[in-house]
Amino acid sequence: MPGYYSLYACVHNWVLEYLIGKIDITLFGLAMYCIAQNVAWESTPEYWVVNSRLNHHALRIEHCHQRDVVDWNVVDMDDIFNICNLNYMIGRLKEAEEMYMRALKGYEKAWGTEHTWTLDTVNNLGILYADQGKMAEAEKMYMRALKGKEKAWGAEHTSTLDTVNNLGNLYKNQGKMAEAEKMYMRALKGKEKALGAEHTSTLDTVNNLGVFYADQGKMIEAEEIYIRALKGFKKIYEADHPRVLLVESNLSSLTSARD
Repeated sequence: MPGYYSLYACVHNWVLEYLIGKIDITLFGLAMYCIAQNVAWESTPEYWVVNSRLNHHALRIEHCHQRDVVDWNVVDMDDIFNICNLNYMIGRLKEAEEMYMRALKGYEKAWGTEHTWTLDTVNNLGILYADQGKMAEAEKMYMRALKGKEKAWGAEHTSTLDTVNNLGNLYKNQGKMAEAEKMYMRALKGKEKALGAEHTSTLDTVNNLGVFYADQGKMIEAEEIYIRALKGFKKIYEADHPRVLLVESNLSSLTSARD
């Protein structure tokens, strides 16, 4: 497949350097670049297949021997950020946190606390902490990201609304239902206006709202919302895409709960 095999030569050469007991920072940076530039985002078809292949290379890059001796200040921050996201998408949360913190320190030093990449990293740390059940830490990150984005881009920017949606998820998981619904509705209205009703980001928020209604026992509202999300995702993705499967699973669980 195009784009994948070009990765092996630089990683292979870098591993040889490691095996003979030295690390060439230029070669190390090239290996980081090769991996980072091939990370597939969730909007890419079968992104999980691509990223599972990259995982083996990322594991070698992050081995403790080189992690402790490499001067990370000379490694491209964008490459670190991409590999952070790779770790997160394949479920390596501890490694993702370490890399996010490394990226955050680098961005703050290079561009300041309110730069777009800094705020994106803060938001992603919030997602990571939420997935780990660290609710206080997650809320702190989300609020910092939200305030920064509202100041930099405005209240209706899509990046701002992504953080609003994340806060909705957090509040729902904390049982703060009024606050959660407020965040979801703000995110949904903003995304419909900015991106359209059938954009993937809008549909993610639609699905989250369905989960919210189902958790409250509002089965009719939840079913209507899930059907809307499912129809939208099926127009965009194949039947085995994770987003399609997630909504189908939510609908199935809703049906089982009603029976």
